[in-house]
Amino acid sequence: MEDRVKKGWDEIRQWKQLTLVGLSENVSKSDAFRKEELRKIRELVAVKLIGETRDERFTRKILKDQMRGMEKAMYPNSRLAVNFFRLMGSLLKATVEVYSNDLPNTKGKNAVSAQLDRIGIRHKDDVLAGVRNGQMNFETVQYKSLNAVDTLEYKIVVEKDGNDRPSLKGCLVTLLKDGGKPLQVFVEAEGKFSVAQAENILQGRPLNVGSDRWLIPDLNDRDALGRIAMKEVHVPGFDIWGEIARLPRHNPGTQMGLDEVTDKMKNGARVEVELSVGNHTKMVLVEINPINRNLVLIDKDTNQKTSMQKIYQEEEFFKKQQKEKQQEAEKQQKQQANTKQKKPVHPKSTPVLKKVRGGIKP
Repeated sequence: MEDRVKKGWDEIRQWKQLTLVGLSENVSKSDAFRKEELRKIRELVAVKLIGETRDERFTRKILKDQMRGMEKAMYPNSRLAVNFFRLMGSLLKATVEVYSNDLPNTKGKNAVSAQLDRIGIRHKDDVLAGVRNGQMNFETVQYKSLNAVDTLEYKIVVEKDGNDRPSLKGCLVTLLKDGGKPLQVFVEAEGKFSVAQAENILQGRPLNVGSDRWLIPDLNDRDALGRIAMKEVHVPGFDIWGEIARLPRHNPGTQMGLDEVTDKMKNGARVEVELSVGNHTKMVLVEINPINRNLVLIDKDTNQKTSMQKIYQEEEFFKKQQKEKQQEAEKQQKQQANTKQKKPVHPKSTPVLKKVRGGIKP
């Protein structure tokens, strides 16, 4: 999963580089420029993300440290800075209330943009263009190829809110299966999961929504439109990290760390793991099963469910086959060697001389 906080940080740095093109170095040190950079960082830190990963939390912490460092450098008196920002916040709120009727599109665009970030919509241009043009109730559609036969459709829905401003209602994510009925799930703007997590739900994988609570999808239970049913289940004491750690991973140092694997699986992802089995390695896809408190292993070659017991049995069968082949090869070599030793040696025949008239004829 992409680090959304880092992506926002990269956008701020890109803005900084583009703004300073052709300008002197003193501009970057000016109060106006530093205040604008600090404002952008504050906005990014304040955004609440659904299903925030460990990497995103770590990036946010680094960004907060940078923000505090900038605040201390610009405002050495911390108490004065706090009072200043409180005053500026009050003035800003009052200004927005007075001039909100003059700037509805800008305010609406910023609000919708933040909502899109929250649910994980990356491509926002079409949606923001609609808001910028004054549209209040509209939809945009995007598509993503999942594999050779399946496609994901994202229908982003914007509606007018109680303040007569455009607001994101959510995104209807549809899995269009080749030759099968579509599956749908609606991602609410203020809901429990993101668009990326909805993709995993549509493939039947559970999602952790906080602490010991899980959303379990039922692909066989859906309404006429194809929207699947989901139930929230409380599963206490499920040690996901320990389950993953018990897998005989091949060269763990070269693979994804246990914390990262745990985070991905909590978000409904299917994770690829290389196992060490005897003298061989085997690639499996790992999913999580919170109801049974275990992991589901899928053979990457056959795309069929398997288990460590079955994998070890296959390894024993493979060893047995290899041993039998080796014994058969040795047996054939011995037979060939014995055949060479027993082969009769034919001596050269001595010609028989016969007496005939006029001499001896052989």
